[in-house]
Amino acid sequence: MSSNNRSLLVSLILFVSLFSAILFATDAQADGATQPGALTPPPPPIVDQPPPPSAFDPAHDYLEDGLSNIAQTPHQSSATINGTTHATQLVDQIGVTFYLHRWTGNQWENVGNPIYRSSTQKTSFSINVTWNVTAGYYYRAKTLHWVMEGGIYEQGERISNYILIPSS
Repeated sequence: MSSNNRSLLVSLILFVSLFSAILFATDAQADGATQPGALTPPPPPIVDQPPPPSAFDPAHDYLEDGLSNIAQTPHQSSATINGTTHATQLVDQIGVTFYLHRWTGNQWENVGNPIYRSSTQKTSFSINVTWNVTAGYYYRAKTLHWVMEGGIYEQGERISNYILIPSS
């Protein structure tokens, strides 16, 4: 075997070895190694999950925007969701409908019943709700932000970040 062929063979073997190591390392991460304190593998990144993290119609006349986030409370057995709805002007009614989702390892499922909160004659409305949760699971919030003005109802949706409520 010539030295050029030998160098080519060695390079090919090194490339295949390196490629295999990267491929198997990626597969191990894609399988979703379970985090300490978690009972399931983590959910996929939010950009990979339908529906999109936000759905607001730019043609709305009265609903401007909505925001939501989820956080673990100091008590390991509960999570707090903050929801804020913004209107383009003072509206008759403004509100947020909260849904809590738990990751099963395969899909997001609703936990309990939705919680409805609203106010009247405001341009902005912000409120926190707290849910009891089971440790060891990932949770996220889905919030519907809505306004009612002169009999016209407008609504938009947000999907929050997700958090792990670790088990002890």
